[in-house]
This record gives sequence, C-alpha cells and structure tokens, in this order.
Amino acid sequence: MEILLRRIVAVERRENGMTFWNWSGEKFIAPKLEVNTPSWHIGYLWIQVSDFADWQTSWAGISKIVGSGNDDSTIAELAKEIEGEESNLSRRIERAIRLVQDECRYLSVNLEFGGQVPTPPGAVARRRYGDCKDLCFLLANLLGKLASVPNQCW
Repeated sequence: MEILLRRIVAVERRENGMTFWNWSGEKFIAPKLEVNTPSWHIGYLWIQVSDFADWQTSWAGISKIVGSGNDDSTIAELAKEIEGEESNLSRRIERAIRLVQDECRYLSVNLEFGGQVPTPPGAVARRRYGDCKDLCFLLANLLGKLASVPNQCW
C-alpha cells in the first residue's frame, strides 16, 4: 500500500456561532484497495474530531453511561450466577465474555437517532440481544460487578 501526502492544511471558519474546519491535502496518492475489500472499508485518510478537550474528559462522559446499569438487579443476578459457576476471577471474566458472545444476539435496530443511544445493560441482559454498544455496555457492567466482589484472587 502506497500513501503519499506532501502537505495537509486546515482552514477554520466561524459561522452563526459554529466552527467549521476544512482540511485539504496536496499530491495525495490514494492506496489501491485489495480485491474483495468490503464496501464499508475506509480506504483513505480521515480525521475524527471531538468537542472534548482530551481523552480524560471523553472517558468521564462515557463512564457515566457504562456505569449507569450497575444498580440493575439483572446484572447482579448474572454476576452471582457466574460466581457460583466459576472459582476464580479469571474464569469468571472468561464466563462473562462467553455469556455475551454466545448467549446474546447482535441485532441493530436503528430508528434514526435512537440507534445511537445505548440500551440500559439490564434490559439487554433480560432480552439477550442488542447492538454493538448495548453488548459492550452489558459486558462492561457485568465485569464491573465481578471485579467489585471482595476477596478475589487470580
């Protein structure tokens, strides 16, 4: 794969209280895609921009969402079930991953912006399906419950 970019320039403009950035490059040679490359593959340079000042600020917001299901009894019951089946934390973590991978179905129901909002992990655990964010938040909350159990050894 050959990528050549001599120079990239960002131009900023403000309009109606909003900031717009436009990047342009010179002498860019796009890579040739391999045969059978999926249509969704991004085969060119791209820039992702966020309103967050840094990763700590970004994670602070995300962790509120990830941790929002910790008080759901369904997550606690799943954690207790896993604790009864497995003797140490390593095996419990593996069991939690298997549960989400093997016992929950990936299903993306995207109704405009509704698909962007994660479903509470307890609801995903009860219905056993969700999109990628739903399943990730379920696993994160389940692992959080398992890790918070006292007197665990690896």
